[in-house]
Amino acid sequence: MNTRRINPILYFLIVYIGGIFGIHYFVDGNNKKGVLYLCTLGYCGIGWLIDLVKAFILIFNASAYQKKPMKSHTILTLKVKCILNCVALEKIV
Repeated sequence: MNTRRINPILYFLIVYIGGIFGIHYFVDGNNKKGVLYLCTLGYCGIGWLIDLVKAFILIFNASAYQKKPMKSHTILTLKVKCILNCVALEKIV
């Protein structure tokens, strides 16, 4: 699953509402598994339940990563990039 680019709560809702039809696999770009889920109704519901539990666990794993404070060198890097982008925009205008 390539769920790093989508909000975990939104992903859980997609799995809950359309997971039986494989919508979450289409969102991830895994079309073959999405079609398989669509034809078998989520492996007769068993695969959908497993994916629902995985998506629920993903919410708590993602919230644990979000609570970590940013390191000072990361903040400094962001400030430098912002300044460089502003300078580049001033040269264009």
